[in-house]
Amino acid sequence: MNALRIITDSEIASQILNPERQELLDLLKESNSASSLARITHRPRQQINYHLHELEKRGFIKHVEDRKRGNCVERVLIRTNETIYFSPDILGKLAPTPELEPDKLSASFLFATAAKLLRNLGRVMQIASEQKKKVATLTLSSEISFANADERAKFATEVTEALTRISAKYNSNSPGSRKFAWMFGSYPVAAETNEGE
Repeated sequence: MNALRIITDSEIASQILNPERQELLDLLKESNSASSLARITHRPRQQINYHLHELEKRGFIKHVEDRKRGNCVERVLIRTNETIYFSPDILGKLAPTPELEPDKLSASFLFATAAKLLRNLGRVMQIASEQKKKVATLTLSSEISFANADERAKFATEVTEALTRISAKYNSNSPGSRKFAWMFGSYPVAAETNEGE
């Protein structure tokens, strides 16, 4: 099973948004046949075969062997990818784009920047997966509680100054240097969101 697949086409995405197909993909983490899946899901085998055919046609599952059961030969299938990601590219021109957001301090700009990260990193991960390589990344994630809006503003200023200084220190234009993208964003935790803050 390959590590991942990045979905960039809306038609292909629609094929696995079907709840029945999602269930089949989950069950096919291990190899199985249509008749066994029909028994597990309590659905008609003809219906299962239809969904399996559509999933196989688009490369979400693959045939691994033929298994003889009595006078019948069953096709045994398995999922082709461990993880499936949806790229913002499936939205086409409707995909959020940070360059089009005028307010750099807005939630919309942060959301659009996160979408850009998903889009760009997704492409890099897809290429790396095909080449059986790893992607060098760094992720830091935490939570912080601010006493008030003034403290939050001071934190934002210090983080901005620190990241600007560090970026300038390590930025290189020498031959052979490799470009990395980074972003920093913060947002209120849903349960603690205060109106007007």
